[in-house]
Amino acid sequence: IGADAVLHSGTKYFGGHSDVLLGLVSCSPFTSSGKSLSQILPTVQSTVGAVASPFDCWLTLRGLRTLHVRLQKQCQTALSLAKFLDNHAHVSKVHYPGLTSHPQHSIASKQMKYGWYGGMLSFEVSSEEMACAVAGAVKTIQRATSLG
Repeated sequence: IGADAVLHSGTKYFGGHSDVLLGLVSCSPFTSSGKSLSQILPTVQSTVGAVASPFDCWLTLRGLRTLHVRLQKQCQTALSLAKFLDNHAHVSKVHYPGLTSHPQHSIASKQMKYGWYGGMLSFEVSSEEMACAVAGAVKTIQRATSLG
């Protein structure tokens, strides 16, 4: 893809049990900036102290054991929900790269293996009144202030 570095939320996907606070940076060995950054990061870690505790690392490793299954189920559920919403009379637009109607579907299909397009989606309803009706009908709404 050409990215120099990728930030991962160890808290959400890698950990999987809501019991660890962890972030990761993966540097590309294929780009000059990625190679340069990979040389600088260990110094930043030791100087600033941005290193996970052994226990947090253990919790993350424990979560990695079930990552494949959790990700597969999340992606399957998101695609099923996106298809359902895409055919709903009161939904005007669904934002999910797994739908063939998504503007970047072909790019996502090349980049995302196994047809797994992620676990997040969003949608728009036909009017403000409908948005209020949806919000009022949902039994649990959680604020997504931070997604990792």
